[in-house]
Amino acid sequence: MIGHIQIGVALVNDKIAQIPDFPPKLKLLLSHMILSHHGELAFGSPKVPVFAEAMLLHHLDNLDSKMETIRGAIERDKVMEGNWTGWNSILERALLKKERFLDDSPAPARPATPHAPVSPAPAAQGSAHSSTRRQRPDPGPSLFAGRLNDALKGE
Repeated sequence: MIGHIQIGVALVNDKIAQIPDFPPKLKLLLSHMILSHHGELAFGSPKVPVFAEAMLLHHLDNLDSKMETIRGAIERDKVMEGNWTGWNSILERALLKKERFLDDSPAPARPATPHAPVSPAPAAQGSAHSSTRRQRPDPGPSLFAGRLNDALKGE
């Protein structure tokens, strides 16, 4: 089987083949960006990033993955009481449920010790590029962003 990295290179190469006189060196750089986007060999990257844009893509992909992990952990933990999720073994921390925290309702304090590890949901175990990743409508500004905007405006 081949993974999303190899499929990505093949898709880009197929598109490039349709563009007359596409510069071969640019094709090589684009392929490198895809091959190195996991950033480290230990994370499944066949290559490590060796130029600025490849490094940037790696960090953006890593950030996207972490944000999705946080979103998913909080979504799965919504029914639990309190302002904190259970221990997230991927991020190695409990996470603040900021919407609940900002709701001004009294809630129990953060646990002194981490909870027993919570297994990630199947989507969190797979790649952030999985075709099974749910597409969510844009929820608009978060409660945090709204409150921050209000504070900056002096409201």
